[in-house]
Amino acid sequence: MKKLMLLINPVAGKSAVGPSMIDLVDIFIKGGYDVECIVTQSEEHLKETVFSRASEFDTLVCCGGDGTLNLTCTELLKLEDRPKLGYIPCGTTNDFAKTRGIDSDPVKAAKQIVKGTEHVIDIGYFGDKPYIYVAAFGIFSDVSYATSRSLKRAIGHAAYLLGGLKALAHIKSYHVKFKIGDEEIEDDFIYGMVSNTQRVGGFKLPLFKKFELDDGLIDITLVRKPKGIKRRSRLVSAIIAQKSDGVELMQFKTDSFYYESNKDIAWTLDGEYGGSFKSHNVKIVSGLITMVY
Repeated sequence: MKKLMLLINPVAGKSAVGPSMIDLVDIFIKGGYDVECIVTQSEEHLKETVFSRASEFDTLVCCGGDGTLNLTCTELLKLEDRPKLGYIPCGTTNDFAKTRGIDSDPVKAAKQIVKGTEHVIDIGYFGDKPYIYVAAFGIFSDVSYATSRSLKRAIGHAAYLLGGLKALAHIKSYHVKFKIGDEEIEDDFIYGMVSNTQRVGGFKLPLFKKFELDDGLIDITLVRKPKGIKRRSRLVSAIIAQKSDGVELMQFKTDSFYYESNKDIAWTLDGEYGGSFKSHNVKIVSGLITMVY
């Protein structure tokens, strides 16, 4: 019989999964799995459990938010023998799940996993730190970790919206040089996003017309600091139209790039604080993790 680890983050997943726990276990057992449930007690416990025990199972199903998924994938990437990965989204925004079509209802998400459609997902690397769907800096990007976790749980998407409105009153720019393929771009930027998603922080952001998952490429969106009324108007128009104008709002597709700045830039990785750096290499790697949904 196939073995399945059901890994639950009690902070993000207990309230959502709790009422459905018996149903989830029943679905997996009927799907041919021997199920072991583990409720993690801390981030360290989650990481230790995945790293030390994941290879014992055919499938690992994590229940939690995007941060839980990031931690789980980070530990899986350290293993040579990796199980297939299932995901039951129970966080505040669940950007990854919504982009991938993973159902927000735990029971329906479990049935998707049992159905077993496999997807080999791309993994981004910010230096040596993996991220699953987005790395970002600047306006809006710090909302996810600046807003308290208790506030996120209490008012959900509104927490991100309120944080974003506060950020608008204090637009901060960063002087950055980007090396993307043969192109170099240097200017003051108020936002930068490296993504493999259609949603960030619960919001839809300007996207590529031809958006594709797992194509071995990352999508880069850069927003210059608008200087003057005309440039501000042009930027607003581009954002409203959700279309790059190639000047104020620029977009690129690439498998890697390098940036450097004259001061540390704070980045979020999958909605959590990822550290502050003056320079870094960013890339994407295909074929490392197989998800079922």
